[in-house]
Amino acid sequence: MITLVRAEITPLREEIASVRDDLASHRSETLANFDAVWKRFYRLESDHYSLAAGVNRLEGRVAGLDTRVAGLDTRLAAVEQKLDRGSPLA
Repeated sequence: MITLVRAEITPLREEIASVRDDLASHRSETLANFDAVWKRFYRLESDHYSLAAGVNRLEGRVAGLDTRVAGLDTRLAAVEQKLDRGSPLA
């Protein structure tokens, strides 16, 4: 009887060992894929922060240009008023 049970259990043990090996291989592959995804995510996050900083710098420069253009508009309006009155520009 014990010999019969052992004969039945031995193939099951071999099948279980095979399944364990397959699971270990699948787990390693899955972890490697997650690592690749996280690396790409970090790279995208870094690019995002770089682009956001660049946009902030550009916004600051545009604000400065807006201020300068407003100043030029004021000066031009003053020059136009002087010309309209016929007074010298100085």
